[in-house]
Amino acid sequence: MSEEIIDKVGKRLGDIMSLPKELRDQLNHSGPDTLELSILKIMKIDYQGIANLDEILVALYRREQTIHKRNFITSKMHRMAKDGYIVSVQGKKGVYKLPET
Repeated sequence: MSEEIIDKVGKRLGDIMSLPKELRDQLNHSGPDTLELSILKIMKIDYQGIANLDEILVALYRREQTIHKRNFITSKMHRMAKDGYIVSVQGKKGVYKLPET
C-alpha cells in the first residue's frame, strides 16, 4: 500500500457539517473547519482552483460579509497546506492551489 494512500486515511470524509450533530460528536475528526471549507469552495468556484491571499480575503468578505486579519488567513492557509487540502505554488508568495486529484 502506498504512503500517499495511507496519508489520506481520515481526511476523506469531506464536509461533515451536513451530518447530524449526534454523529459528528462521535467522530474523532480533525478535518476542515467551516472557514477552511469556505476557502476551499471559494478557490474551486470563484478562482478555478488557484488564488492568492488577497483574493481569498476579498471573497470571504463578499460571500460571508466577514473581515479576517491577513495574518490569521495566512496561518490558516499554511495549516491547510500542511494538511494537504491546498498546495503552495512554488515561487509565488501567498499563492495556493487545490491539489490535483
